[in-house]
Amino acid sequence: MSGIGDRFQYETRYEPGKMPGHRLAWEAKPDLYKEYPEAAKVALPPFELPRFPICFGRPRACSGSRTATNSAPRRRPERSTR
Repeated sequence: MSGIGDRFQYETRYEPGKMPGHRLAWEAKPDLYKEYPEAAKVALPPFELPRFPICFGRPRACSGSRTATNSAPRRRPERSTR
């Protein structure tokens, strides 16, 4: 092994024989969301969809006039199998 990362991976690897024999207590699950009742509230501006083209990280996706409000993928024409 060459470094601390390799050592960590080796020492924390999954070994079924070393797993504890307890089961999950499904009736004792934590709340889905954490709540902070004393936290300060922050007013956010109303949400508006952007009007600029959405490229999804692909330059060719911006070749048309797709915007955030018109971003449904275009269907490719079916190829003839003749």
